Amino acid sequence: MLYQAPKVFKGAVKDLNITWKQINELYQRANPTDELFRLRKGEIVPISEYVESFDDMGRTRYRFIKSAIYHHMKHGATIVYNRINNEPFVDGLAKQISHFVQAPTVVSGYLAFGSDASFKSHWDTRDVFAVQLMGKKHWALYKPNFESPLYMQQSKDVDVPEPTIPDMEIVLEAGDVLYIPRGWWHNPVPMGCKTFHLAIGTFAPTGYDYMQWLVKQTPNILPLRYNLSDWESDKDNIIQACNELSAIMTDQ
Repeated sequence: MLYQAPKVFKGAVKDLNITWKQINELYQRANPTDELFRLRKGEIVPISEYVESFDDMGRTRYRFIKSAIYHHMKHGATIVYNRINNEPFVDGLAKQISHFVQAPTVVSGYLAFGSDASFKSHWDTRDVFAVQLMGKKHWALYKPNFESPLYMQQSKDVDVPEPTIPDMEIVLEAGDVLYIPRGWWHNPVPMGCKTFHLAIGTFAPTGYDYMQWLVKQTPNILPLRYNLSDWESDKDNIIQACNELSAIMTDQ
């Protein structure tokens, strides 16, 4: 199933006991000035619009301007909290996904109660499990037109046309999980109700990771330690190096 096509797991999160109080506290514990915490409505809202400094016994600290955040959210903004960790209910879900796919995970949270998208349609460079915990959200998904992108090949950086006709549309409700393979375009949109979901990105190793590991083995290959001068002088050493590299690459 993995890496082939999106899949919906209806009601996959059992015993859903998450409360809005827990979610609010999760965001309140975030560092207001950390770049991992963002208020978005398409573009990123400037931090100066919702964070203020204050003097705490001679020490400058920062806090959210709650009225400003509520104002932006009422007008369609989404609170994005990237790389959430050390939060029990989040860590618990991430560990289950990690065990399922046998790969490390990174978790982001998306909180909204408007009806505007936080991003335009895009793809991710990692496989994602969208776990809907509160409310509901509409998802439109489109087949890849740039297969298996790596982390440096984001949709905004690659010159391919954005699809216009979705291949799949789904409304996720609390407890549902949507698997999105990397490279699949998607555009999640809130539906005018309070909604919160986690995007659990999974990082299975790729051939590119294998090549990065292989580079670290090259100092042990003697022909690659020789100086280079010209093709005629070096070709035998290069051929020998290729043979040794091939032996390493195909060793089970």
